[in-house]
Amino acid sequence: MLEKHKVLSRAEIHARYEIELENYYKQINIEALTMIDMVQKDILPASVSYCRDLAEMSLRKKQTGINPGFEKNLLQKISAASDQLYTETGKLEKDINDAPQSGNPLEIAKYYRSHVFSQMEATRKPADTIESLVGSKYWPYPTYGELLFSVV
Repeated sequence: MLEKHKVLSRAEIHARYEIELENYYKQINIEALTMIDMVQKDILPASVSYCRDLAEMSLRKKQTGINPGFEKNLLQKISAASDQLYTETGKLEKDINDAPQSGNPLEIAKYYRSHVFSQMEATRKPADTIESLVGSKYWPYPTYGELLFSVV
């Protein structure tokens, strides 16, 4: 009697399962590629611009006999976070390039979860640090604060 009420066959359920897995890892792939693009085209250049201006101000202060402690400190923090971001972005690119291109969708999805998604989290950490340190006129995106408090 239950057979009469069957909605999907076992094969149809399995096909939908595989489609969901493919959608999962393809979405992570798109998000990871977008992250790399944002880092390389926007975040690191913003960091470099701000660091350049900090370095120039630090040098000017030093030339006039003023201690450039604040600028030097901030420059070191941003520079270290930028180096880390550059390194983590390279790891993310490698993980994407090493991803299986065909095979068992479950294994591919597991790879994306354990390698690509995890590396995206590691890549985001120095980007968040840079965001908190770089001047707002240099930052190419709305900050968390702007997003939270600019709702009308």
